[in-house]
Amino acid sequence: DALVAAINAVTEVNVTTDTITRNGHGLSNGALIALRINSGSLPGNLLAHTVYRVINATPNTFQLGDGANGDLINIMAGGSGSFDISR
Repeated sequence: DALVAAINAVTEVNVTTDTITRNGHGLSNGALIALRINSGSLPGNLLAHTVYRVINATPNTFQLGDGANGDLINIMAGGSGSFDISR
């Protein structure tokens, strides 16, 4: 797996818009990614080692969809610490 970015679960995840912000992340719609906890906990409704699909990507933000069908994942609560995104 290739590391894409380490994400701060507190400052780079917006639970209101279900959006992850990482300037210049380089991900495009449809990319399959997985999450790995570095420290703390993942935001609510996200699981480590689960395949997610990138949706609604812009140069600096993206959302996560279900790996199979791309349906938007509702991020239920903020996490703590950080997590890695890998392809």
